[in-house]
Amino acid sequence: MSAAMSVVKLRNGAEAPAVMVTVTMLALESLLFTNPVALYELVTSCRDPRHVLFGNTGAVLIERSLVQSVDEAGRGRLESYVRDIVLSGVTGDGGAMYLCNPEVTP
Repeated sequence: MSAAMSVVKLRNGAEAPAVMVTVTMLALESLLFTNPVALYELVTSCRDPRHVLFGNTGAVLIERSLVQSVDEAGRGRLESYVRDIVLSGVTGDGGAMYLCNPEVTP
């Protein structure tokens, strides 16, 4: 028996499985309070794929399943749905980043 997976529309126009949106946003919230530098690095990497991750943030992000791997140059490889959720669920820049609802609301 296969249940249909609920899909939600994100603010950046993409769609993602609702369960992945929930899990990813929980991971982002955790980073916000425990490792804001890693959150900043993730957001910057989503906005600029050429961004080189700082220090051990690549390992932190891999551990939380937000980044798949880090290449030799230090750039993170992300799943497209993670990138879309991050781009839709984080506003602001630098020390003034905030989490917001990534879903389009009617």
